[in-house]
Amino acid sequence: MIRKLGMIALAVIILMSSAAGASAATGLIYSEDFSGYAVDSFPSGWSIVSSGAGNSEQKIADDAGNKVLLAKSQAGVSAVLRYALGALPGKIIFSFDASIPGGGSVSISNGTLAASVSGAPADQWASYTLTINFSQKTYDLSINGATVKSRAGLSATSASTGITLNTGHATGNDIAMIDNLVIQETYAYYSHNTVCSFGPHFRDVSPELTDKWYMFTPVDLSRDGTQTYPLVGGGAYIIGQVNIYVSGDNVTVLYQYFNDDIWDEQQFFTIFPDYGSITTVTPEEIEPLFSYGQPISIAYDLSGDTNVILFVRNVVTFRDDNPKIVRFWENIPEYKTQREQMLDLLDGTQGY
Repeated sequence: MIRKLGMIALAVIILMSSAAGASAATGLIYSEDFSGYAVDSFPSGWSIVSSGAGNSEQKIADDAGNKVLLAKSQAGVSAVLRYALGALPGKIIFSFDASIPGGGSVSISNGTLAASVSGAPADQWASYTLTINFSQKTYDLSINGATVKSRAGLSATSASTGITLNTGHATGNDIAMIDNLVIQETYAYYSHNTVCSFGPHFRDVSPELTDKWYMFTPVDLSRDGTQTYPLVGGGAYIIGQVNIYVSGDNVTVLYQYFNDDIWDEQQFFTIFPDYGSITTVTPEEIEPLFSYGQPISIAYDLSGDTNVILFVRNVVTFRDDNPKIVRFWENIPEYKTQREQMLDLLDGTQGY
């Protein structure tokens, strides 16, 4: 295995094409391959938390021509080395090469949450990549390019922000080695993405209407009260909610995003009296009859219809490392059941 990747010297922001409507961005936070240190020295920025076999045994070593950071335990005493980091962003990629004993680990913490990998395969060099979303409290792990964990939960921790190399002390004289550490900030930037309220897709029900993934929400306005539905941005994240307030003959529609880091660019909604009346879902082709926050009369504006179709199509820009947004997995059982119930309402009351 070729382990020496070399030092990444430029801290740059790189934009590249990603999912539809999104771009990926990365920025270098930390990179170290230990090539600038003498054998038997100790690298700057690292500290010895537990000395294991002794301070002198925690050092830069030569492993098959590559300089690596080596930690060595003794019976009953782990060697624990730590590199302190500044505040970490919401989403990072942490990659490294390591040889970890069976009881050892490499972990990274933001001060409250941590991801950790143990020796797999034990005492053999392997390449590890952790894609960590501190905002969503999940991480993905690949070893030697193969995915081992996906959307695994991060662990709560009181450890300070940084990287920890731990030998464990399963047998004594356990040796852990690490090399080619790279930490990058990463996030998807959803620029000028559409926002719809949760519901079935028009294209699934009537493909001739649109090829876009617009959703619609069947709504029953026959009872007073508040109805709340998630707002889905870019088809990928729940970024807010739409509230429908019904009081007698009056209906008011309001929306809100979860925080100010969701940039509001355009706002549009309409209410169709029934599904059969829909001839287009392109906002520019629909007469703007309603506005958020303005009362709507069921009797006069909706011709007395109480089973109607809400169509929200706002436009926003946001990042997926926003700690307030939630990943939208539309095919989980809960959402599938809700969509089926909405379509049943459509079928039972409006002739679809």
